[in-house]
Amino acid sequence: MKNNYLNDSQIDYAPFFKTLDEKNITQSQFVKNYDVSAATLNRMRHNYNMTLAAVGHVMNVIGIDDIDDVFRLMIKEDEE
Repeated sequence: MKNNYLNDSQIDYAPFFKTLDEKNITQSQFVKNYDVSAATLNRMRHNYNMTLAAVGHVMNVIGIDDIDDVFRLMIKEDEE
């Protein structure tokens, strides 16, 4: 049986860091120049959960239109 609860999933922000690189924005610049806290960047570095409001803010400040350019959500399958 498949369980889709968030605590049974893994968030991966690797697509976001790839997007930053493609836009030639360093992590330091992201915090200093784009109205994003160091805590938000830290949460993304460590693949911690974030609110959709925070994800939306990140998308808006650097001009990302596709959420797939920010994170991947990998649902774990229940073992039977």
